[in-house]
Amino acid sequence: MSGTRPAAPAPASAEEPGEQSTPGPVTGDGYGRGVVLASMGGVVVGTLLVAASYGVDAAAPLRSGGFGAGLVAVSTGATALVSALLYRAAPAATAPALAALYLVKVMVFGWLLLVPGAPPWLVPPAFVAAAVVTLVAAMVAFAVIARRVSARAALGRPVQDDAAPDASTSNENATVAVAPSQTSGRTSP
Repeated sequence: MSGTRPAAPAPASAEEPGEQSTPGPVTGDGYGRGVVLASMGGVVVGTLLVAASYGVDAAAPLRSGGFGAGLVAVSTGATALVSALLYRAAPAATAPALAALYLVKVMVFGWLLLVPGAPPWLVPPAFVAAAVVTLVAAMVAFAVIARRVSARAALGRPVQDDAAPDASTSNENATVAVAPSQTSGRTSP
């Protein structure tokens, strides 16, 4: 014994098949950061719209539209925020957290319907139209973010905040699917 310790084994690298790296904090300009910023903005804007609907004396359809858009923006933004933050920090906790958030939203909306009731200025067609338009706009915004990340991954560029930290997003472990028309002309039975 010469007093020297044996060298510690080298840590396994994430490039080995079957290995996965643990997700990190939401940083960079990928999917995570875009969704976090968009969802936080949705929650803030939605809260302001709901508050303005009650606080500003405007035409009833305008107030109703702001109220519907605000409720949907808060709900959608909260769901996307919980999804983006929790998936990066603790993927296994995402589904239970979303289920708990759903329960909270049901309770809050139920309370809104039963306790204070519909405001006297509520115009249902304006409320529903604004809610649907806001929901579609949120879906389009998140689809654009997802498309950008997919395009970056397809080009081989690193995606720092990809929503799926598994090996399928890594270029080293990616498999290429070949369509039957690209093979020797034969298709399998």
